[in-house]
Amino acid sequence: MTLPARGAGALSGRRAPWFRLKSITGKTVTNKTIRGRPAIIVVGRSFKSAPPCKKWILELAKLYGAKAAVHQVIVADKPWYIPRSAVLKKIRNFTPPAHRHRVLVEWYKVFAKVWNVPQHDHPTIFVIDAKGVVRLRMRGKMTTASLRRVHRAVHSRAKQRSR
Repeated sequence: MTLPARGAGALSGRRAPWFRLKSITGKTVTNKTIRGRPAIIVVGRSFKSAPPCKKWILELAKLYGAKAAVHQVIVADKPWYIPRSAVLKKIRNFTPPAHRHRVLVEWYKVFAKVWNVPQHDHPTIFVIDAKGVVRLRMRGKMTTASLRRVHRAVHSRAKQRSR
């Protein structure tokens, strides 16, 4: 079952908010770097959401390969006394080496606030078209139906008005 994300209509059909995040390999990813092809962003905001997020990005990367930019955003809500290096080490150990460039870390919750991602144990998935417009926003487990929704959103084209 796919749960609607809180405020789901707020971003759908609008240009994706600006972001600039670093992957765990150190590469910076922004709206500009993903523009020109569809992008799928899987966001997790809790420790329990990590395994489902990993499942999503592995499956989506297998399905879309180079046809779409597939990224996972980890909103690192760490206590002040845990060093970043310890958090990054844990994330690196959890992420398969071939997909580490897909994992982006957000330290200050700005991404989650701007993109209106609630703290939840299920991942929030965004599909952004080649022009940078959000085509889908949903939260939930990976099912055949949810993968079909993502697929339709990746391949959808904005309806153009003819005059």
